[in-house]
Amino acid sequence: MLFAQSIKATLAKKFAGTSFSLDQQSPIVPIRHMKFDFDPQQIDYKFYMNAELASAYFASLSIFLTYGEDLVIDTARYHRNLIQDPLLKQRVTSLIGQEALHSKLHEELNDAFLKVDLPVKLFRTWAGWVFDYGFNRLPQPMKLSLMAAIEHFTAVLAEYMMNHEAIFFESQDEKQRAIWMWHMLEESEHKDIAFDVFQTLSNNYALRIAGFFPR
Repeated sequence: MLFAQSIKATLAKKFAGTSFSLDQQSPIVPIRHMKFDFDPQQIDYKFYMNAELASAYFASLSIFLTYGEDLVIDTARYHRNLIQDPLLKQRVTSLIGQEALHSKLHEELNDAFLKVDLPVKLFRTWAGWVFDYGFNRLPQPMKLSLMAAIEHFTAVLAEYMMNHEAIFFESQDEKQRAIWMWHMLEESEHKDIAFDVFQTLSNNYALRIAGFFPR
């Protein structure tokens, strides 16, 4: 038993990430209140790469992201109460603020998609099943890991989009471009906050890996 505990402690120490450090934090994360006023008649069905299928990916992603953002918000609020460091707690509050606006404005975009007969209701139903009967029923430690995984995914997407910005200027749909560029900018700003919370409150490598499987 003692040998097994020793091995477990050694492996946990070896694979654990770095702990939260005040010296490595970025400046205060701003919360921007945006307004896009989406016009359904201006929706470009070939917004991305002049291809309907590729553009449909972004439309469906817009729907599913709102559910993921709501999970991130609820999980961040729960774990914010467990954080002792005032700077990290403030950064979590900024994360919550940014994600709340992302969810709100993507829902406005999704409503515009609905008005031009895109299958928004179907995707909302599917997403509701996935989250209501799956992710939202997970215990809080697993939700914390999943939150870090979601934020890692969006950070990678943000890096891609900002490094290939020219692709999004091939379409004349300025408002779709604007919401995605704004969203990805803010994802890059708060990309490390969820991971810092996980490392501060858990720092469990096995749990961290488990959170990436649903992604």
